[in-house]
Amino acid sequence: MANNLAYSTTLYFKNGYHCSPMIHPSRYLESLRSDVPSRQPPLFLQLVIMATGASTDPSHASLAMSLYRRARKLAEQDEAKEPNAFMLAHAQCWVLMASFEAQNTLFSRASLSLGKSPQPPSLFQSHLEPPSSRHLDWIEMEERRRTWWVIYSADRLVFATSALPSIIDDRMVHTLLPKPEEAFTSGGEEMPQEHTNTLHHALRERLPPVSRLGARALAAHLFYRVVDLETTEPRPEAQGEHNLESYWAQQQDVGNDLLALLISLPQDLRLPANIGCQDTIFIHVLIRTALMCLHKTAIRKTAEDGGRGTAASLLRRRAGATCLLQLRKSSPSSDQSERRT
Repeated sequence: MANNLAYSTTLYFKNGYHCSPMIHPSRYLESLRSDVPSRQPPLFLQLVIMATGASTDPSHASLAMSLYRRARKLAEQDEAKEPNAFMLAHAQCWVLMASFEAQNTLFSRASLSLGKSPQPPSLFQSHLEPPSSRHLDWIEMEERRRTWWVIYSADRLVFATSALPSIIDDRMVHTLLPKPEEAFTSGGEEMPQEHTNTLHHALRERLPPVSRLGARALAAHLFYRVVDLETTEPRPEAQGEHNLESYWAQQQDVGNDLLALLISLPQDLRLPANIGCQDTIFIHVLIRTALMCLHKTAIRKTAEDGGRGTAASLLRRRAGATCLLQLRKSSPSSDQSERRT
């Protein structure tokens, strides 16, 4: 049994880590081997990592639900015992739990778990300060930053597809996008030279993301904007021509941002060269789906605007659908990718 549990952790970093690339692999595994209990990760985090790993392998999948239930029970007990002692491990545990719950169609519970992960916000503000002032090295700061962006991406995708209000206000997001994955996982002492920007600055200046998690966060943000544009009801005083003009301006803006992101993706996220990479598939599917939803709404709006943009939107929807179908057929691990994302 012990070997199975240890292997479940290995499975997480092998098969499930790409979905939530926030925990530093070598430091986490090293902490598990520590003889000092206080230096080990909290048990609830260990268990949810094992549950996620076990769920990726048919031979260990039977362990996943029991590991998850125990992780949730311990996390809730810890929360009740020390409600103000929220640590980074708590945030990582709750967002991993939300992901596990969503994959098992426990959507209401997933939204509740996700709601606990970004609290308190001060936990994620250390990335704005020099490492020396908080006694954190750059990898510890980057782990906090990556945890934030995993939570943010999950928030945007969960609430865009559930019609529930999001828990993160975009106007309050000033976190720098993540550094490259290779620099983070290699664990070098020197901070990488690649400069990162805030999400809003990257969109405004059409700057390419330097990491796969950064690209995912940008794609999730734009997907949420598309859904919000589609579902938000106009104010009564904004009806008529003014409302239509406002809609078309927003539609063009988010459409241009999506195309700019697609064009600026780094080489390791380009197609067809990286068709076997699950990150690449997921980001492209997200962008293409957002573009299709955008033009679906545009076609509906043309009924209110005398046919404006109908032909172009129809052509783009067909092109997007064709691209998604090709991605589905070309991906060598499409079934696993769909289940894990």
